[in-house]
Amino acid sequence: MKLSCLCATHNRPEFMPWLAWVYNQIDWDGPRELVLVDSTPGLGRVHPVSGLVPEEELVFIPSDAKDITTKYNQALESASGDLVYWLDDDDYHCPNAVQRCLPALERGAAVYPWVNLFWLRMPDLAVRHLDCFWWSAGLYRREALLSCPRFEGRSMCTEIRWIKRVMRSIPVATPGIGTMGFCLAHGRNISNRPDRQRIARKWRQEPAEARVRRAPARVGRQTKDPAELGGWLTRLNLTTEHGQELLFQLEQLKERLR
Repeated sequence: MKLSCLCATHNRPEFMPWLAWVYNQIDWDGPRELVLVDSTPGLGRVHPVSGLVPEEELVFIPSDAKDITTKYNQALESASGDLVYWLDDDDYHCPNAVQRCLPALERGAAVYPWVNLFWLRMPDLAVRHLDCFWWSAGLYRREALLSCPRFEGRSMCTEIRWIKRVMRSIPVATPGIGTMGFCLAHGRNISNRPDRQRIARKWRQEPAEARVRRAPARVGRQTKDPAELGGWLTRLNLTTEHGQELLFQLEQLKERLR
């Protein structure tokens, strides 16, 4: 099976080394590709991520689209893999995230979805202008997902109406709590809608203790205290070679954002 990692971006060259590092460290032995749709003006034929990922795996698609959902549809239509895994240029994914989703698809599901965002700031990983929040990821069968294109003209890539369309149209595995990565909230996160940008700014201004106290995340009918997820940081083990490289890449990203 071939894995297609899809990303839509606009005018954020400072994130390309981060995106390339996250893509390169995904645990996948089979063929794969990075399908990158970029609406940055004046890019020409050479993309800033060129040379950072294997050239034969890069599918670069210049786009005139103004909204992220149209670019996501363009990426999906241009992908050639059997499986689709979404990447944002400012998110971190655990190296084994795809492998953790794959068994559900092998049992017949068309998607193992992410559940929700855990707005839990991890102070140990915080850097200036850059906060980290746990989230969960998802893996899709491309053929099934083609029947559920995103609603174009939207500023948010995973809106509720589109999620309901997926749930009604294709077999969805029952997900658990997926702490398989984290997203980064920062001042230049133009892919976030304005109200979420305000939330991110408010989180950066509040004491960490206040954030943890009032940040329960709702999963189905169960409410989980995100403080319980802190143990996953230990399982990630930042003292390992990969953990140290993760911290190094975060520091490099911080420097590019200054």
